[in-house]
Amino acid sequence: MLDKKFFNELGKETSMMYRTLVFDPTGGGKDAKDVHGKAYNSYSSDYGAAKKTGELSGIDKTPQDPKFKNSNAPVLTGQLMHSFGAMASHSTGFGFGTITKKGVVKHLANMGRVVSENKKPVPDEVAKFIMKEFDKDVKGAFKKIRKAIKRKKININIGK
Repeated sequence: MLDKKFFNELGKETSMMYRTLVFDPTGGGKDAKDVHGKAYNSYSSDYGAAKKTGELSGIDKTPQDPKFKNSNAPVLTGQLMHSFGAMASHSTGFGFGTITKKGVVKHLANMGRVVSENKKPVPDEVAKFIMKEFDKDVKGAFKKIRKAIKRKKININIGK
């Protein structure tokens, strides 16, 4: 119940669901929404036009991911999107987020493109999924315990 194996699997599923909602990699960003569930605003006309060419590159000269050229999702090269993932999992939880791209996340938030923030690290849909998985795991463990108890005869002696 809520062990390292559970948190390892939950971390993987959480990061995949988060990336799907916030960046929409399969749809090229067309259905991407910020952490509050709102569609991303349009880019400035200059940057938007440049992004639509598909020929931009990141600061480190990484080429633009052409799949996202017609979207408002905060994806240029895909490095930020891929940096959001499950980190160390252990018997009491798992880490999630990005360590290497904190500055990018802050910059996006300043531009109104909130992909994660301290008071709301994941979209509501992801938070509900996490709680549902906790509930399933705990209920399953208690079900096993109840079955084990039903099989045992319990003698209670009350002394006088």
